[in-house]
Amino acid sequence: MPAAARRWGVFFTCVAGFSKPQHLASVASPLFVMLLLRYVSGVPILERQADQRWGSEAEYQAYKASTPVLVPDLSRLFKSDPSL
Repeated sequence: MPAAARRWGVFFTCVAGFSKPQHLASVASPLFVMLLLRYVSGVPILERQADQRWGSEAEYQAYKASTPVLVPDLSRLFKSDPSL
């Protein structure tokens, strides 16, 4: 989710300038959006539709088992690729 990642990026960029406890309350917005996407409006709806459409296919099950739900697995970018 690029938009969610940008929200967290802005938060962590600005956190150094926080001087009051109220500033830390700003973490509530990106956290709330992430929880909504993961458990309420985004992922569950899309997964339900995908399960209905491709649920019986082995390739889809493998994809679903190996793909992170919301946050990309950045460690895969830094693994050496023998095909290169």
